Amino acid sequence: MLGNKVRYNGGHTKSDSLLALEPFVNFIPICPEVDMGMPVPRKTLRVVEGELIDSEEVNWTAKAKAKFHEYKLEIDWDNIHGMILMKKSPSCGLERVKQYQKGSKQHLEMGQGYFAKRLRENFPHIPYLDSGRLESKSLRNNFLIQLFSYYRFRKTPQTVAFLQEFHKAHKYLLMDKSQIGLTKLGQLVAGARKDNLHESFEAYLEGFMENMRKVDTSKKKLNTLYHLMGYLKKDLPKDDKEFLLKLFEECRANQSRLAELEKLIHFLVNKFKVNYLLDQNYFEPYPVELRS
Repeated sequence: MLGNKVRYNGGHTKSDSLLALEPFVNFIPICPEVDMGMPVPRKTLRVVEGELIDSEEVNWTAKAKAKFHEYKLEIDWDNIHGMILMKKSPSCGLERVKQYQKGSKQHLEMGQGYFAKRLRENFPHIPYLDSGRLESKSLRNNFLIQLFSYYRFRKTPQTVAFLQEFHKAHKYLLMDKSQIGLTKLGQLVAGARKDNLHESFEAYLEGFMENMRKVDTSKKKLNTLYHLMGYLKKDLPKDDKEFLLKLFEECRANQSRLAELEKLIHFLVNKFKVNYLLDQNYFEPYPVELRS
């Protein structure tokens, strides 16, 4: 995806959408198939009853297993904050990877690639994205929110005060996903103390990432924006309040105007210097340059 010629056919799948992230992240390019000793070009692989078998019936599973063990030991996973994996790849595909039964040329079902499956099992909280979904504006946006939120969480000290501040700063991002999830995480933060801090952080991270992976809907987004408008009521004249409420009603019927409503509320929050909302990561959860 970065333009390196490591595909089975000797080519690459360079992605401009991926390269757009380059000013803001450090890439660690990995090709498990090459790393476990396969040449370029090479025979194609298939997932056959959980094993990696090439088109000449050579079984690469033992070498794949050994290479994944090396990855676990050698990669600094504390500094990995997201992964974008090659779509439909028998080694790296997150979904829609053909799964075969021995002795059959017809795939039985769709599943995950060999390495992708083990990555998800061993590092469940790290944000992941299928390379094909990188081209979807909404899915890319959701991934970037997860990526930078996860980075912020992992890069700050484990203290009760930080956990409280982190939760406060991500309150409305969580509300976009699940009001129930937001409430549960708030209760967890309220119960965090010095003597249970590590457990509280682990439980919070698990719940936070579980909620952030959920797909937000226009109904949830409208609910969040309505909460934000509540902080503006004392500053807005009557006519402006009526205009905003009318826009809310229009957005219920026409979801395409949600972005317009969000921009307007962001403008008003800045205009009236609503500090509580300015301290939120809601309007700029990742660098504005990455907005598509």
